[in-house]
Amino acid sequence: MTIAQHRTAIKGAIEAVWEENLSVYEYVQSVTQVPAVVITPASEPTITFNGAFGRGSARHYYDVICLAPQTESTSNQITLDTLVDPDVTNSIPYILHGNTSLGGNVVACSCIRVDNYGGEWPSANIAHIGALVRVENQTC
Repeated sequence: MTIAQHRTAIKGAIEAVWEENLSVYEYVQSVTQVPAVVITPASEPTITFNGAFGRGSARHYYDVICLAPQTESTSNQITLDTLVDPDVTNSIPYILHGNTSLGGNVVACSCIRVDNYGGEWPSANIAHIGALVRVENQTC
């Protein structure tokens, strides 16, 4: 699967659970409607390669950036909690971790960490609160 196909698969898995009330972007946008998630290839590493025979396997890393408005801090932190808490049934980690329906050559999907909770995440020069969910797709 290409990077674009991975992004589309992650987006589809999230949208299947969040049919409305969450904007899901597979590419960085100049303006986002929040609450939202933006899917980007991770900066370090983006892809690692394993194996010695044939092509081997690869691990693709993506950052799912979860955004909520910064305007009303309590209710928006509850929204952000819902997006990143692995024990909430419609959170990003709950949806993606162990998901076997991403298709293509993805054999495992793992959410390996949540970072930068509550930090400022600007979009269109508007500050949002957010958190980053690091996702790893293992391919064969």
